[in-house]
Amino acid sequence: MIYRNALVRLLVGLLVAILVGSVSASAQETPSATEFYRRAVVTMNELPEPPFIAFRYEGTGAGLRIDLATEPCEFFRWKLGDARTEWRIKSRTSDARAEFVDTAGNRTMMHFNPSWVQTYRQLRSKPLRDAHDMCAPPSLRPPDPITSDRKSDPAVKTIGTVLAIGPGIYRVEDRGSAACPNGHAGHALHLSSRTHDPHHELTDVIVEVSSMRFCMVRFGTRLGVGFTSDATNEHYFADVGGYWMQTGGQAEFAGRIVGVASGHRVWRYQFVDIQFPTSLPAATFAPTATDPSPYTHPQRLVDIGGRKLNLYCTGTGLPTVILEAGGGESSLDWRFVQPQLTKTTRTCSYDRAGYGFSGRGPLPRDAAATVGDLHALIAAAGIPKPFVLVGYSNGELYSRL
Repeated sequence: MIYRNALVRLLVGLLVAILVGSVSASAQETPSATEFYRRAVVTMNELPEPPFIAFRYEGTGAGLRIDLATEPCEFFRWKLGDARTEWRIKSRTSDARAEFVDTAGNRTMMHFNPSWVQTYRQLRSKPLRDAHDMCAPPSLRPPDPITSDRKSDPAVKTIGTVLAIGPGIYRVEDRGSAACPNGHAGHALHLSSRTHDPHHELTDVIVEVSSMRFCMVRFGTRLGVGFTSDATNEHYFADVGGYWMQTGGQAEFAGRIVGVASGHRVWRYQFVDIQFPTSLPAATFAPTATDPSPYTHPQRLVDIGGRKLNLYCTGTGLPTVILEAGGGESSLDWRFVQPQLTKTTRTCSYDRAGYGFSGRGPLPRDAAATVGDLHALIAAAGIPKPFVLVGYSNGELYSRL
């Protein structure tokens, strides 16, 4: 009996040890590639943004010359030939509005900053494929259907992020250990669209293991028919002054004419002397005298009781259409739509408090405060009834309320 009890205790002890070891091993088990990517997406989506950035942008091109155009309403112009270019840039991250000054002293205004938000906007808006020059807007067309997997992880904070880089729309493959461009240990992942949607252009990331932040992002697109150009972008990130900022990258272009290779060009760049001032003079972002767009100037500043909102109305007729921009956006987002509506009836866009050229409003800036401001603006500006509210994204919610 004594031996039997001892044997039972031994067997029980072994079973407990096996179970404890199994639980411990499970706890230490490496997450799947998809889960690893999901965690990194959540981390990136919560990164803080500095209100202002001042930095220098340096670039060199092999087989390619890139100039930042100084004429109104041009973006980049690309020319053959090797070149080295440098710009000093001041950027306001609240609206990504930036002032570029080149070595010759030429000054240009555009939307740009070296933060994660800039890269996310590139992934979301497909700037390499879509025209977004306000002086040559694309023709109006129905929005592309959303074909992504709607079972994306709910832990990702915004629907926009889910649709652009969410883990539910990609097959994620583990590519093993890799060094980050900043020298820290990283883990490489390869991404491919589950639906083969060409809008999902992100293809590779390296995640810094210690912080779970993307330290390298690669994405690209194909331009043209007959003559095609495959463009691949790499953005490198690292900690700068307590913020996770883009520190450099490269753009690679491979051209083809009816399938025959016609050239290969690489543009390498880096951001240096990055500083984070608490404020920059408003004059830094003042539009130039030659800037033709009304959306880069205050229009009618309407007093709604000790503070002013910027209102821009065009056209004649009733009902008046009032345009409500999405979250974090301003009247600038309606620059393609308002001219079309103006052909039919009176149309007004405006900047909510704290955006564009409108003054700040008292906290909290919730939906009720936004709607209250709009009521006050309509009354103070004397906009007659009837009117129609048109909104998108958060603007839809404000319009309904």
